Amino acid sequence: MRTSIRLLLLFISLQSFNSFADSEQIKILVVGAGISGLGAAKDLSDSGYEVTVLEARNKIGGRIDTDRSLGFPLERGASWIHSNKLENNRLMSIKEELGLKTYISPLSAYDGVKLFDKNGKVINLQEGDLEKIEFRIGLVAYIASYIRPSATLEGVINFLKRIGLLSFAPNAVLQAIHQTLELSAGEDSKNMPIGVLVAETEYIENAGVDEEVFGGFDQITDHLSINLDIKLNTPVTKIDYSSKKIKVFSSKQVYVADAVVVTVPLGVLQKNLIEFVPELPEKKKDAVKNINLGNVNKVIFKFPYSFWGDDKMFFIEREDRHAFSTWFNNEVIVNEPVIY
Repeated sequence: MRTSIRLLLLFISLQSFNSFADSEQIKILVVGAGISGLGAAKDLSDSGYEVTVLEARNKIGGRIDTDRSLGFPLERGASWIHSNKLENNRLMSIKEELGLKTYISPLSAYDGVKLFDKNGKVINLQEGDLEKIEFRIGLVAYIASYIRPSATLEGVINFLKRIGLLSFAPNAVLQAIHQTLELSAGEDSKNMPIGVLVAETEYIENAGVDEEVFGGFDQITDHLSINLDIKLNTPVTKIDYSSKKIKVFSSKQVYVADAVVVTVPLGVLQKNLIEFVPELPEKKKDAVKNINLGNVNKVIFKFPYSFWGDDKMFFIEREDRHAFSTWFNNEVIVNEPVIY
């Protein structure tokens, strides 16, 4: 899913850093050691601020969770650097700085895709079929976003079926398109407003493709964490920013700082696991309440040999279309017969 959302809430004692005396070193607490927290902490530390990172879990990285227990890196969490064309993509800058080798995700283009029916038989595709289907869906979706904004992705596909513009496509092919678009947007097609699909498509066209990192995504988080003061197993329960000095309460002690950067997952904020004193402004509370996340589970399999060949990605037809069955060939990354 492209949208791994984290809210970055800045609490700077309700004033700018310029209000502090030049001779006083500003103390900053960063709550959360995921990619947002580590990135913020490194930037602040490199700028001369005294930074401490408080992390609830026993590891850094957040959703970046590289597992090396089998002797090679497997990504149990986030896999991709998204949008490699964006000028302000910090992860791409770090990748280039570290000289990391990457691999273009097959989700970014229908290159090396194979489809199987529910009995394991390969479904033969005509060259350009997937692109043709996606173009027709995209065109109708774009028009529908203006004349019928309440339309959904599933509604658009059903409309194209009724008028015969998808008659050449086997059911498994339509499932593959469905799953690709749902994975990209993080939303079930029955509930996906057509405007989301259009916005997502425009974003992808302008932002570029996704890349996977050879050697493990944790190379980036490890780099960001160098020389940082990180306190693991330190869940924050309360942030009191009612006075000039901000107090941050954890299960172990109370920390005092001039500023606090909060980069916890959206779910932590929605469940009110951290008490804010005073309460967050209404605009921030509304944002926390109204933003939703898609739910995608990842299962990693290692086989004795590769039965899928050189194909980068494949789909398996299911009777229940909403049973997700998209598989990525990870062998090119880890040099082992692994799919996820």
